[in-house]
Amino acid sequence: DGQALYRNNFSAEGFIEVPMETMQPHDVLLMQVRSPAVENHAAIYLGNNTILHHLMNSLSCKTTYEAYWQRHTTAVLRHRHFL
Repeated sequence: DGQALYRNNFSAEGFIEVPMETMQPHDVLLMQVRSPAVENHAAIYLGNNTILHHLMNSLSCKTTYEAYWQRHTTAVLRHRHFL
């Protein structure tokens, strides 16, 4: 319904937004994929240019964090326990 659920709730769950250039394993990447207004996809950065994510109608998978995913990344979040 176009609600910004990721954006509106990450802080309450203990995440903070960090600069993209400081991305490290365990960070959550918010993405806006085929959505005109809000972030609607997330992935976990595993390091070595690899993400773990789940696309509709498929199993969770490891994928190279390639240009497509980089272009759609809008924020990098880190849980306070990893600070």
